[in-house]
Amino acid sequence: YSMLRALGWITYSVLYQVLSATVYCTLVPNILAAEYDNASSLYASMNLTTTILSMLTMTVLGCIADQFGLQKHAQLLNQYIGLALSFAIYAIFELNISSQVKLVLLQFAYIVGIYCLRTGIMHNNAVLTCFPKEKRVMISSLSNFGGFAVTLGCLVVLTFLGDRLPQTTWILVFCVLMTGVSVLSLWEPN
Repeated sequence: YSMLRALGWITYSVLYQVLSATVYCTLVPNILAAEYDNASSLYASMNLTTTILSMLTMTVLGCIADQFGLQKHAQLLNQYIGLALSFAIYAIFELNISSQVKLVLLQFAYIVGIYCLRTGIMHNNAVLTCFPKEKRVMISSLSNFGGFAVTLGCLVVLTFLGDRLPQTTWILVFCVLMTGVSVLSLWEPN
């Protein structure tokens, strides 16, 4: 398989790691802490819910995708739903509505968004078998290293420049960047 196919496969790992580390693990908890007194328990309950959903459904969804050869389609569907809901998180924080309505919308977008991104990474991992056996370790290693390196860069930017923009704006910045990157995942093998 070509380097473009490998780049397409690696791209989703980068997208998942960046959105997970910046939006879902750093910015959302920080913004919640500024807006809600019980932010820690809210954040923990959202992650608990997503983890339970993942545990109960991902194996079945993976089997269905494998059985019908839909790994790439399932990965792309989950990728773009996850991206859309990441943008929705930004929009929800910007809405001028009651804090209770905002919280319900935010919990929905967070839980379904990270769930879809996790489901997408599961389907993406299944596609690794499309590559020649002797190339898999190299491609997987590049994916892990690339994902962590780009995520590290994003976190360094947040650490040193994070105060220059509102945290909600950083959510938008990372979502826009990852939307641009997401196009490369279309090259992933089927």
